[in-house]
Amino acid sequence: MSMRNKSMLVIVVIVLVTTFFNFSTSMFLTRQGLEETIEKDLALSRDLADTLVTKQIDLLVSDAHIISERIEKAQTPEEMKAVMVEEFPHYEDFIAASVFDREHLVATYGKAYVPEEWLSKSTYIKAAFEGEANISSTRRSSLSGLLVMHICVPMGDSYVLSVSVDGHTFSKLLKPFRLWETGNIFLLDEEGTVIANVRDEWVEQRVNFVLPDNPGITSRPNYPDIDKLSAFTKRMIETGEGFGTYSLDGVDRMCVYETVSSPAVNWRIGVVAPLTESPVTGMQNGLILSSALFVLVGAFFAIIVSGLVSRPYYRIKEQAENLEELNRVAREASE
Repeated sequence: MSMRNKSMLVIVVIVLVTTFFNFSTSMFLTRQGLEETIEKDLALSRDLADTLVTKQIDLLVSDAHIISERIEKAQTPEEMKAVMVEEFPHYEDFIAASVFDREHLVATYGKAYVPEEWLSKSTYIKAAFEGEANISSTRRSSLSGLLVMHICVPMGDSYVLSVSVDGHTFSKLLKPFRLWETGNIFLLDEEGTVIANVRDEWVEQRVNFVLPDNPGITSRPNYPDIDKLSAFTKRMIETGEGFGTYSLDGVDRMCVYETVSSPAVNWRIGVVAPLTESPVTGMQNGLILSSALFVLVGAFFAIIVSGLVSRPYYRIKEQAENLEELNRVAREASE
């Protein structure tokens, strides 16, 4: 190998080692700082979304209380229904209602009301009888076929009012908000069933990644990464607040979540976004590009510098060869 090639090889190796060290160090330090910043940004978005959801819950519960106070003044089931017929058109979110005493379904309004069998089965109705206003998870109405949720509020000491609203109410509230490009906000009920998501079919089908598929109650799609997603969803339900990553559709995603602040629900709210859309990815691409440019520039200068470094060597070699030739001529002349 020629002196020039040796010099060029040494310089290129030095450039590569220096570039790799700088790239690794910069990647580690910058990524660590950016991940902390990203987590804080996602958490801020989550907290703002929680405030928005809590305000909506408070409004729905407050409106249900207002109607319950007016219904409570009625003396008969007929009068109760008459009050509902008069009042409900003023509340565009409300589509049906049921009034229960502790033993029976007393009065109804609309087609998506709560049937009488819920009186003995529903924990939401029981909680309302104990004085706790609450909002149920979604369910498919057997009477109308609609996906609905129920706002259950106490009505005096002897009655409970259950008001039905569209099951997509919170999806419509959160769907317009985006983080980065496709990041979004979602809601899960206390068992992990999706009740708000940008994927309307998940809400409509009551998708649950924790519970096994139960036709008519919940649905569990068969995704390639279902086990990891199921484990993450289970952790959301169990811990109530946290940060983590999971994979869906072959895309790694980061998510921050917490329990919704309203005492009327035990839901989880989360903000999720693909890692490929995060500033970390942009930073990585920038470092890779700058490192590649540094290597190319280093190789270019290696060619130039190797020529400059090897030039004195070749001159010395040429002079040595000339001197050797003169010595040979001198020896031949002396003979």
